[in-house]
Amino acid sequence: MKVEEFKLKLKGAKYGTRETGSFNLKSHCNQEMNEIRIYNDEERCHRCNTLKSRKITVIFFKPIHLTIFEAGLLFYLFAYNKIPKDYAQYHKCVAGKKFIENINLINVGG
Repeated sequence: MKVEEFKLKLKGAKYGTRETGSFNLKSHCNQEMNEIRIYNDEERCHRCNTLKSRKITVIFFKPIHLTIFEAGLLFYLFAYNKIPKDYAQYHKCVAGKKFIENINLINVGG
């Protein structure tokens, strides 16, 4: 993914009130460590009381070990379309640029 595409996604998202470590996320990856599925436990809707679960699948060019911040950032941005409270312009630092450019494909809900 190009940094410009990531910036467009950030411009379309709203600012959230949650931090990246507060989602109770779980992840599963393949043996090559380049396809990672990030999901949360089923949560109840506060209006209709039904169970719902959100997940995203991220495919990377090179193998990667996601940090809690990176997993929470991807999940909150792509599953909820919100920017985490502790984001702090991550796309401008060297590590953020390398991380974003390593993303090949993001599939929401699959």
